[in-house]
Amino acid sequence: MFNLYDLKTNTKSFKNQKLEKVAYFLKEKLHLTANKITALSFVSGLFAFAYLFSNHFLFIVFIILSLVFDIFDGAVARLEHKGDEGWIIDRTSDRLVTLLILLKITVYSFSFIPAVLLIIFMVVTAFIFYQKIFNNRHFNIVYGDPFFHILLILTLTNIAVYYLLAQLLFNIWYLATKSKAH
Repeated sequence: MFNLYDLKTNTKSFKNQKLEKVAYFLKEKLHLTANKITALSFVSGLFAFAYLFSNHFLFIVFIILSLVFDIFDGAVARLEHKGDEGWIIDRTSDRLVTLLILLKITVYSFSFIPAVLLIIFMVVTAFIFYQKIFNNRHFNIVYGDPFFHILLILTLTNIAVYYLLAQLLFNIWYLATKSKAH
């Protein structure tokens, strides 16, 4: 059975050898590094964000391209034996695109559910991201590992920045629509 998690985490466990061949083709024939493919994934995600409400077909095309590039950046990194290097760029670009799309849905829908999902997404991804940075440490939440407290502070700081960004975008949108109404 095809498992997307195996596809992204272990090149040798590809169920479909064609996918491994595509990763090899991207690396050897097109001379694309994992970071270049990550950049393509990020740019595709930005185009998806731009077309989210204006052109559904292009949104779907670009979000699928972003996901496909995201699959292959890790596969190419493993072929280059650089699986651990560049993960910060990959994770950050993935999370930024997801955040932008969720933020746009929240602003356009004025609904409580997307706002709650956005907040949950920000908290969880910021926590996981910083935990990954300190992955050499074992966190002891009960006894108060100092790195856990640093992680918590960084997570809360990220949430504050995201909240301020959301407020700024909402205010800009509100003022723009208010001036059109008059």
